[in-house]
Amino acid sequence: IMSDNNQDVTIGNQQESLHFKIGYILGIIDGEGHLGLRSYRQKSGVVNYSPILQVECVDEKIVNTFARYMKDLGLPVYICKLKPRNGWDGTLRFLLKGMKRMKPVLDLLLKYPFAKRERAKVLKEFINLRKLGIKNSKYGYSEKDLKTKITEFNRKRKAESSETIRLTG
Repeated sequence: IMSDNNQDVTIGNQQESLHFKIGYILGIIDGEGHLGLRSYRQKSGVVNYSPILQVECVDEKIVNTFARYMKDLGLPVYICKLKPRNGWDGTLRFLLKGMKRMKPVLDLLLKYPFAKRERAKVLKEFINLRKLGIKNSKYGYSEKDLKTKITEFNRKRKAESSETIRLTG
């Protein structure tokens, strides 16, 4: 990790730097990220789902650091600038979608504790089912059931994050 005057401020070894980068990535995903399934309709009318990781932030430095750490870990990176909306100008989006891109990300993330771990497990199960060509898991979940589980996680999170907790001293 580099300070403002370009000095390495990690305690000294590559393992610590690696853990710092992973911790940063997990923190951004927990705070600003979205793990989910995006639905899309094929020409035949069949609805399919694709796993996604999305991070939106107006602070370029945060998104660029996130992307750089992902790249340093050998993970795919894609950033785009969103059109201005609702008074926000310059929002950046880091977006990964698809099973091939998401599998190595989930493999890495699931080695560590983080708040969205249960969501990541569901996405990993979804990818494993699709790779095997199975529409139902051994636990009885279908693709649609897994989509419903992810949606429930997201609804619960919105309800929890809409409350403000104030500590007074």
